[in-house]
Parts: sequence; C-alpha cells; structure tokens
Amino acid sequence: MVQIWYAATALLLLNPVPVLCGGHNSRIVEKIRAEFKLPGFAVGLVKNGHLQYEVVGRRRITDPNPIKRTDNFHLGSNTKAMTGTLIGMMVDRGLICWNSTLPEVLPDFADIMADGHRQTTVAMLGAHRSGIFDDYSKDLDFYLGLYDLAPVEGRKSMIKHTLSKEPEAVRGQYVYDNTNYVILGRIIENFMGGGASSWEEIITSELFNPLGMRCGFGTPTESSETSIDNPWGHYFYNSSSSPEPVGGPLVRRDNPPAVGPAGAVHCDIKSYMNFPRMHIDGFNGRRTKLGISKETFKMLHTPYPSSDGDQYTHGGWIYSNGTQTPWAHGPTLGHEGSNRSNYALVFLVPKRGPAGEIITGFTNTGNYILEAGTAPAADAMYRAVLEIVEGRLFTVLQKDDRAGTKLDHNDISLPDVTSSGRNLDAETTPKAKPTIPASSIPPITLEEPSVTIEGEKEAVTPSSGPAIGPDARTQAVTPPDIRVPPPRMTLDPPAQAVKAQAQEQRLSTPTSASLMLPPPPPPPFSRTSARAPLRPPPSAAASLRVPPGSRPTSSTLPVLPLPGKPQRSSRPVMLEPGHSPLDWAALTSDPRNNLRGADLPPTLIRVTPSVLKQYNGRKGRDAWTSYQGKVYNITPFVPFHPGGKGELLRGAGKDSEKLFAEIHPWVNWDGMLAECMVGILVAEHAAVDKEGGELEEMD
Repeated sequence: MVQIWYAATALLLLNPVPVLCGGHNSRIVEKIRAEFKLPGFAVGLVKNGHLQYEVVGRRRITDPNPIKRTDNFHLGSNTKAMTGTLIGMMVDRGLICWNSTLPEVLPDFADIMADGHRQTTVAMLGAHRSGIFDDYSKDLDFYLGLYDLAPVEGRKSMIKHTLSKEPEAVRGQYVYDNTNYVILGRIIENFMGGGASSWEEIITSELFNPLGMRCGFGTPTESSETSIDNPWGHYFYNSSSSPEPVGGPLVRRDNPPAVGPAGAVHCDIKSYMNFPRMHIDGFNGRRTKLGISKETFKMLHTPYPSSDGDQYTHGGWIYSNGTQTPWAHGPTLGHEGSNRSNYALVFLVPKRGPAGEIITGFTNTGNYILEAGTAPAADAMYRAVLEIVEGRLFTVLQKDDRAGTKLDHNDISLPDVTSSGRNLDAETTPKAKPTIPASSIPPITLEEPSVTIEGEKEAVTPSSGPAIGPDARTQAVTPPDIRVPPPRMTLDPPAQAVKAQAQEQRLSTPTSASLMLPPPPPPPFSRTSARAPLRPPPSAAASLRVPPGSRPTSSTLPVLPLPGKPQRSSRPVMLEPGHSPLDWAALTSDPRNNLRGADLPPTLIRVTPSVLKQYNGRKGRDAWTSYQGKVYNITPFVPFHPGGKGELLRGAGKDSEKLFAEIHPWVNWDGMLAECMVGILVAEHAAVDKEGGELEEMD
C-alpha cells in the first residue's frame, strides 16, 4: 500500500492536478495543458453575455497546490490597452489631444528632449510609431537600477534616458517598444493625476474600480518569497525540459516597476473580462460604464494610418479587418503578453454572435527561451482558440459549470468594489493645447472601424528605417532578448482542410524577459526558419521590437508545421541561487571580470589542437573548447549552464562544434561566451613555442 501511495504521489508531481471527474470543458483544457507541459492553464469565453472558463494545473509545478478559479494571472503587454484606454478618457475630457506633441504633454522634459522627438504625438506613441528604439541592454547597470526606484521615479529615469537621445528609428515607422507606453503612463500622471498620483493609483481609481476589476501590479500577489498564494511564473528553457519555477525576490520576478503602463498588471479571469467586454460594447456602439465616446472608441480600435501593413492601433490593440478570418464575421482585436515566465492572450470578436465574443487564455510559463521558432504557451493558446472556434470547447453552458456567469452590459462592477468619486476635471488640472498649426493625415481605408486623425502634426511616409539588421543583435551578451518581431494577431479560418496548419499557427518569437530577466538570448530571427506570421508581442522593459526592414510579414512567412525535436538534448538542472542567466549577463558585462583565465596575455592567442587537449578541466586546469575555429574558456560558465557541469564538459579539451549542433544549434554561442574567448585554433605547425611555453600570443 505504501508503494502504491508513493507511486501515486510521483505521478501527481509529474502530471499536475489530473482531471478525473471534471466536465467536458475541463478535460479538453487539461488535455491541452498536458500536451504542452504547462504548469497551469486557464481558458475563458464570453458568449451571449455569459462567461465560461476553466482552470487546470498547479500554481507551482513542484508543489501540489492547484490553481484556483479566483487566482491572479499576469497580463503582460495586454496591459497596454488599459493604458491606451486612459489616454482616450483624457482626450474625452479635453485634457490632451491625440496630436499633442511630447513637449506639450511632457513640459518637464522639454529642456533635455532631442529634436527628433519634438514632433512625436500621443497617437504615435500608442501605435508604436514614435521612432523610439532604446536598447537598455547596452546599459545593464541602468536597467537593473530601475528595480531600486519607485515606479514614478523609474519612469522619469527611463524617459530621460530615451528622450535625451535622438530616436534610432524613423518616426512614423512601426517599431514596437515598451518605452512608448512608459511615456504614456507618465503623461497620464501629469494630466489625470495632476502630477501627484501614480499611474498605478490612477488606473485603479479610474478603470479597475468602476469596472469591478480586482487587479494589481507586478508578479501576482504573494505573502512572502516562499508562499504559493497565486500562480508562480516558470521558465521553459527548451523543448526537452520541464518548466522551472521562478523564485527569488518578488520584485525581481517581473520587469522593473517603472514598466507598469506597458505590461505589469495581474488580474483574476472573471474580473479581467469586464475590460475586453467594455471594448466590445464600445466597438459595437453600445453604452459603457465609463462613458467613453464613440469617437474615442474608434480611435482606440483603429490602426495608425500607413501603408506598411502593420495594424497596431492607437489604443494598444492589434487589429485585423477580418479578410483572413471569415468565421469572425468582421474585424477582430487582440493582443498577447508575456514577461517570459507568464503568458496571456485576449481575442475580441465583436461581430460574432449577437453581442460579440471574447476568448482569453493564461498560463504561468512563457515560451521556450533557448529555441527559436517554438512556443509551447502560444501553441497551447491557439489550440484552445481552435477548439472554441470549431465548436468543441464551451459549446453549451453545462448544468454543473460554475463558470456560467452572466455579464450585464451596463453594470458589470462587482458588489465589493466601489468606484472612486474623485473629480479629475477640476480647474487645477493642466491641459495640453496644440501650439503648432498641423496638417492632416490622409483618411484611413479600413473596413471598420474608420477614423481620420484631424490636425496631425505631420504626414508620415513609411521608410525602410535605419540600417539596424540582425547582425547587430549578436555582438554581445545582453539581458532579455529585446528585438523581437512585432505582434500580429490573425487566425486562419478553422476549416478541416487547414486544420493541421491552423493548430500550429502562432506569433513570431518568444517574448522578452522578466524577473531577473534574461535567460540566454534567442538567436537572430531568420526568415528561412520562421514558421508562421503570428507571434506574441514582446513584454519586457528593455527595448522590444524588431529592426525595420528585417521584420517578417504575413505575406512573406508561410505557415509551416512544428519542427521536430533536436536529435539529442541536454537534461536541464536546477541552478544554484546567483547563477541565473541574468547573473551571467551581469558577470560578462563587467569589464573587471577576467573570464578568459589567469596568466594569459591581454590579446588573443593561437591555440593548437595539442594545447587545447591539455585544457580538459581536470587536475585543476581550466576547461577550454573550440567552436567554429575559436577557442573559449568555458570554466566560468560551468555553474551557469542549464544542462549541468557534466554536459558542458563533454566538449572540454576538444572541438565541440558537432556536439553543439546536435544538442542546441539555436543557441547564440558567440554572444554568450564572447568574454571567454581565449584565441583561435590553428594547425600544429602554425604556432611556435616561445621560451618553452605552450602558448603563442597573436600579433
């Protein structure tokens, strides 16, 4: 009996919370969770005014606590639409205009603002058309220092860091960057809060409380660093590994607090759905609890006018006109968000059914960090979307379905949450007024919704942008990979003929990081290896966007099946505290650390195969290996290697190019070990011993 008990316990740890007695919907959601090895998974649907949702799995994969229906999930970049909504409310109140420029809405930064930012408008910020392309990974000390600042002070620091330099991209060109929404958050603080309230306080009183949303900020609430009160985030290193829980200081489990307006809200499913429901009502011209005007809803849901094909709206949504999704019966709005240890999706289908439908999903892990082109969290989400659209999940409201909650159009607030009575239209509230005559932007030619921005400061012509290509992304080890393809939310019609392809469809690369943020950075995005035009929007604090001109589009990327697993993959190990990927990035970025090894000349050396063989990591010697003709000292990386010491030292004292290609060819070796490079591998006769020594310094 004891042996049976132990066996059952082990089975539960490997397969969190099996659904043995659940209903039809629970079994489908659990099957998807298990297939993609997710710690926890939640899926919801609003249809005909009713909310149905299922949650399965564990809060932490190594602990038996199951996820509860009232647990909070991290929204990531789905926060952006909330910040955009506050901007729309400010426009309705006459506090700012969509074409207000940065000097008008950020007068406290006017003195340090570079000329290239002075004509940037609020509308450009919301649609990621500002030209901002700030790579915080080049200043790791600055980025990590944001964790030590209060949210408002951190935002001021980020804005100064960005606006004091000329924009690296072309204004009017689509370049996804979280800093745009950090700036919008500061504008909200200036005008809705009168400079005295934080974005966090304002969004709580102006949005969350009136809509009955029980939301917070940063990693979902915990009573201590070791408590498991809500789902923990997890890192997924590769397709052969299981997700690993992310612990440590709570503030470090997410992006720095300053990034809040771009992606730091967490919320329970039931109350979160009040927000997209309001937007569906606004899209369809119905009255909403916040009283946002029809004109403002149109602006929030309309992409920036351009001819480049990117359909990101002024209000933080990804828009599709419905031509590729006939099952939607019209336009769709959506977004995906991730801080690399959590993942969220929301998909609004305003014209499907009598009142529109909303599909949402959450999981407490991100996509693979070390494998490009594979994304278990995104795969699971889109499998669930397919199940819903094809009528297998949430088809009817089950009699025993606890999730069948009726949402009223006009009063969706919860009884225990009250609205704020603050008067934000007081005479003391500053108002931004355009001071420069403006020219008009050509009307938008979209099916629905349509709007013309009157009085925009300048007509924008798409450009190829600066010469920033994929090569620029592999020059050094960085914090979270921040240059990722922009989000594109489209789904093929779920016909039987394309069913297999639709199940594999997803967004472009894993999202950026969080927490102690950067796991090893993914390799440059390749057109030839891309599998689909979909991919989650980035959601980290660092500059998150893809260089203009190198970004794939839906017209250039085919939908391809999932690639097979690598021929061999190392088994992941639990790393000791202080040896996370971020710690390695910090170690390699400090020039005071000599990672090449002691007693070596300051320049690179020539290394023969016989010398390389001696550096095998035994008897106190360092471990060297060669890869593509370069020799590296891998000793410092041993405690940081996700596959463990033994796996890494298989390549010690010899060339490891073949071994590397068999296990993880997608890893950016040169980027991670650049500071450990000893020299180059040469033939035996090419190096001459000097004074009996074994090594020869290169000229």
